[in-house]
Amino acid sequence: MPSKPSFHMLVLSTLVCVALSQTSLYANAFADEGAVRPEAGSGAQAAQAVPPATAPAVKTAVAVPDPDPADPATATIKHALTAAAIAHGIPPRVLYAVAYQESRWQQTGDDGQPLVSGDGGIGIMQVTSYGGYDLGRLQSDTMYNINAGADILSSKFDQSPRIGDGRRDCYENWYFAVWAYNGWIPGNSYPDAVLSLIAAGPNGWWAGVPVSPVPAGQLQDGLGVPVPTPQPQHLWSPAQAQPAPPPAAPAKPVAPPDGVPQLPNGQLVSGPSGGAVYVIRDGRKQHIPDPATFRDNGFDSANILSLPASALVLIPDGEPLRSAMFNDRKPDARLTRAA
Repeated sequence: MPSKPSFHMLVLSTLVCVALSQTSLYANAFADEGAVRPEAGSGAQAAQAVPPATAPAVKTAVAVPDPDPADPATATIKHALTAAAIAHGIPPRVLYAVAYQESRWQQTGDDGQPLVSGDGGIGIMQVTSYGGYDLGRLQSDTMYNINAGADILSSKFDQSPRIGDGRRDCYENWYFAVWAYNGWIPGNSYPDAVLSLIAAGPNGWWAGVPVSPVPAGQLQDGLGVPVPTPQPQHLWSPAQAQPAPPPAAPAKPVAPPDGVPQLPNGQLVSGPSGGAVYVIRDGRKQHIPDPATFRDNGFDSANILSLPASALVLIPDGEPLRSAMFNDRKPDARLTRAA
């Protein structure tokens, strides 16, 4: 395949330095690459994502070839998508597949210019909803574009009809949110195409997980209404390894010996196996409740100090930080483009 200097230059220059900082120790709680865990009693085989026979064909936003799977930039893109998915509470494979369907993971075209579709979709996530986002950065900043797309997809999950219990770690529960990302119109086969990509892991870029689609018979007038979680369901597991981080990752601080640690204000700490993360203020540890709060406070995962459990328990507890999830979301214009 012909090389794409403009793609390599933009990706490597914008992502290598920032992708790792977005992936905190919350990755231990939200990591992708998980095992398939069918619900008890649901059977061993998962239903394949087969588009309804009457659904219209799904287009990719822009006709572009696949990047070279052996290109190191592909791993960097995957790491950036993983970081954005974790920060927005999305199973990373869902974001992988949406980005692949939209742009084949490309921010720019062969001419080095931002990838823009005929309906105005911009960049790797083909963002057409500009409300609250910087248009220039959507075009020039790959990581910003990825995070904007993840933010929109997350908001679509909140706005769409509920599936099952609404658990965000259940792949099947994202069917309507993925549909709404492309266009909430009857018969849109986009979500079935994305589910098929999640299962396929094209080019070997991720390990596939089959996802059960919402049966066509449960749709009303071709659109989604609240439905039970399709069975068998598959959960995003935090138990497996994450993608390897980009090179030149900053070294983490060295943990002090057992005993009451004397730590400066602003020091981030966690237990020896990850899990909950705290910030030290006035000698007390304040719990950081979720990835959004971690991100909104400008914390850096490279500064998290892993403490022995015997030392962590000796630090008195302070008031937990106020969750950023209580903050008002910025306006988000609804996507209206068709498949």
